[in-house]
Amino acid sequence: MAAGTGAATVPRPLFAARGMAWPHVGRPTNGSVLGSQFFDLPDGGQVQVPTGSIEMLNGRTLEGKGVMPDIEVYPTLAELQAGKDPALERAEAVLANMAAVRH
Repeated sequence: MAAGTGAATVPRPLFAARGMAWPHVGRPTNGSVLGSQFFDLPDGGQVQVPTGSIEMLNGRTLEGKGVMPDIEVYPTLAELQAGKDPALERAEAVLANMAAVRH
């Protein structure tokens, strides 16, 4: 999960957190889940317009409400410049630990 994460990953941790047994690792999502469509403009440009929303059965909408991870990991500039992914590394360690505990 990451702050720049939008529509593709916001619903997954929200729904999975309702019954799955693995932690979500990374940074809070940004809560961008509206479906959108691009429309051509007469001058050759385009405009992106929201065309759909996700609403839960209880009426709650997801737009603008990010999902907090169970384990927050914030990469440093040095880690990013070195091509490292501390959130992925932490998630791999957590899953390896979970697998070891189950066996």
